[in-house]
Amino acid sequence: MERKAFLDQEAPPGYVAGVGRGATGFVTSAQSARFESAFGGENTEVPDDSGLLAANDDDEADRIYQEIDRRLSRPKKEEKATPGVEIETGTGVIRHEFSTLKAGLASVSVDEWAALPEAADITRKNKRQRLLDQQSQRTYAAPDTLIASRAQVAEIDKWAEQEAAPEDVERRRAVLSSLRRTEPHRASSWIASAKLEETVLNFGRAKALIAEGCRRAPHNETVWLESVRLHRSEPTKVCKNIIAEALRANTYSEKLWMQAMDLENPHDVVSRKKIAMKALEYLPENSKLWQTLVDLEDTKEDKIRLLSKATDLCSDWSFWSALVALSDYGDARAVLNRARKKLTNEPRVWVAALQLEEREKADVTVKRLSSMLAKGMKEVGEDTWDVRKWLDEASQAEKDGFFKSCAAIVENTMSLLSEETRLNQMIQWAETYASSPKTASSIYESITKFYPHNISSWTALFASLKKEAEISRNSTQLELSAAADRRENKQTSSQTPKDLQQLYSYYENAISLNPELALFRLMYAKDKWILGEDVAGARNILESASQQLPTNEKIWLARVKLEVRNYEYEQAFRLSNEALDAINTEPRLWYKHIHLLRFCVYKQMDFVSQEDLLQKSSTALDLFPDNYKLYLQRSQILLDIEDVKGARDILTVGARKCTQTAEIHVATAELDLGQGFPARARANLDSALLENPKSEKLWECKIRLEQTENDMITARQLVSKALKELPSSPVIWLQNLSMIQKSSHRKNAFLDALKHTNNATEVLLGIGVFFWLEGKFSKAKAWFDRALTADRKNGDAWGWNYCFFTKMGPPQEKDRLLAEVKDDFDDINKGKAWISVTKDKANLNISPGECLKLVAEKLLSTTA
Repeated sequence: MERKAFLDQEAPPGYVAGVGRGATGFVTSAQSARFESAFGGENTEVPDDSGLLAANDDDEADRIYQEIDRRLSRPKKEEKATPGVEIETGTGVIRHEFSTLKAGLASVSVDEWAALPEAADITRKNKRQRLLDQQSQRTYAAPDTLIASRAQVAEIDKWAEQEAAPEDVERRRAVLSSLRRTEPHRASSWIASAKLEETVLNFGRAKALIAEGCRRAPHNETVWLESVRLHRSEPTKVCKNIIAEALRANTYSEKLWMQAMDLENPHDVVSRKKIAMKALEYLPENSKLWQTLVDLEDTKEDKIRLLSKATDLCSDWSFWSALVALSDYGDARAVLNRARKKLTNEPRVWVAALQLEEREKADVTVKRLSSMLAKGMKEVGEDTWDVRKWLDEASQAEKDGFFKSCAAIVENTMSLLSEETRLNQMIQWAETYASSPKTASSIYESITKFYPHNISSWTALFASLKKEAEISRNSTQLELSAAADRRENKQTSSQTPKDLQQLYSYYENAISLNPELALFRLMYAKDKWILGEDVAGARNILESASQQLPTNEKIWLARVKLEVRNYEYEQAFRLSNEALDAINTEPRLWYKHIHLLRFCVYKQMDFVSQEDLLQKSSTALDLFPDNYKLYLQRSQILLDIEDVKGARDILTVGARKCTQTAEIHVATAELDLGQGFPARARANLDSALLENPKSEKLWECKIRLEQTENDMITARQLVSKALKELPSSPVIWLQNLSMIQKSSHRKNAFLDALKHTNNATEVLLGIGVFFWLEGKFSKAKAWFDRALTADRKNGDAWGWNYCFFTKMGPPQEKDRLLAEVKDDFDDINKGKAWISVTKDKANLNISPGECLKLVAEKLLSTTA
């Protein structure tokens, strides 16, 4: 709105604002006197007091109003400044009331600073976060000055403690002086006083005080030892004089005699012997002095002589043990007999007797040693030592190389356990001493004697014996000369080691005690084949097993596998046919037999044809029409001969027969998609999901179908639906993670996936794969290790570790991984890439190392 022009003009003369509206202007009494009254008579003077007073009142009012006008006309004064202190900053002034708050920021910790919320500015948020992460991952080499400064601070603190304040030293001197006067014969006061003077570098005063202490408390060995310490900077003769005077007053002090020997020249053995023998005159039962004297002797005869004397005077077992070790067999037995009579409650006498027998008689049996120890335990009392003490002694015997003595100790110790809790206690003790293979295997052997039909005990015994054999084999390989040729090495390896013979004997014992159990026969054959490298022996074991257990499919399959691994395909084919004749009711045998035929046809072997393969497959389906694996196998056979329609038809029949099997529907959808019929594949999966909505394989196949068709919106919607149906499925969570494009957004998704799947192996491995694709190989390796540790049966985890060692790791680590996968090869049965490689007809006879390489190649190709 525009401002009116008259508002900026001067008012006309005589203008009074508001008069036109009936308002009356403000006038003083002086101004009103100038106007003529309309009535008259108002200004008539009245000669009395009231008139005088009235005039004075007007003057007073005028002065008041004039003062008001004068004060109002003055410019306003600035407000009085507050006493607060103003603090200059880069952007303004902080008043005093904020200065205390700012000072309080000094007490804020680094973690509290880091926890402060970010500002609301979200521009370039991702880039700023990425830069922050990069800065947090950087490492810097710390200069030596940092460590040096810390060391200097420590030295300064130590010096400050030593350089105490003079008044503190004087105060302590006064206190100690008072103590010396009060109790002059108390050695600790003199020692403390001498140490105080030594701290302030007053060595003369310290020596004088300790000398006075020796005079006041001559029978205290500590004060003499302190005196020797303070005088070590002086000639040795001074210290010898002090120790001689000390020994005159303390003849029975072991520490003083030992100090006297230490003062002698280490090469002056004669003088040290003289002092030791002089000390033994006063302390004939002191084991430390006897041990020192024995150590000073050089010849075996002198040591035996001194040890014989020491055993007569001392009850220390170490002298008896040393004497037995130095004596011949006959003398050692005599020594042990004397020890048994003198040390009636010492179990180590009998342990030494066992070790002596084992040392001198190589053919002594564990049974003989066990009976000896049983007699000894009755003599000394079974409650002299507890079970742990006996097992510790057995473990020590194992470390010393007395394995038979170890077994005898364990056998007798296990008989001490109560029958009610014996089995559980024996298992616990075996687990406790797992680091001592011989001790643990002896415990398991005792379990098998008490409980011959306990399968877990037998398997634990075999595992312990194999560990023991591996340790022995490694030590033997280290002893072999590096220059040995291949022929010598072959001759050495062809001989059956003694530890393997022991393992085989236990297998035979287990089989004889459990003749109807196939597990021990299979384990025996496998170890004979792998550890002993004896294929013929393994073949004989399995042949005998199939004769005694002719209807056991595992034995027949093991026989076929042995022949395939040794490239005897025709023999494997013959055994597979015999297995079908013996057991015609097991679909697994038919599946394995047809798989072998597929391999033989692929290799174009003349003893089998494509017609035989098709006929066997048809016969198997007629016998087992409800087995979905046979339908899948039949479709693969038809696809091998490019009969796509026949494969589609057989899958359709299988879907009708096996309605709850997701694998057939997945195979049908993949076949349709490969033939270019995505709509038919989608319809098939939709109908299958209606019947089986909880199948993660169907959901995964449908999601992959939409991804193949580049319909990412539908794929994301399917992932959301699948997570509602299967919130803990690792497969669906991996699909969800693959939908997240930016790696910075995956962090929270990783945590959610791990939480909902309970750290599933597939998720651990999938996270490692994401880091691998981003080029963060060290992080990927950490997740691969976690996955392999969580489940060693997952072949994909082995494959990704092999990928890392091939790309980044040293060759020896890759070789170690190949050796480990060879040991666990038969137990690995998980992982899509692993199963795909092992189930391929062309890979029936590949070795574990070759299989791992193929799995690694397949994993890299799927992530390319």
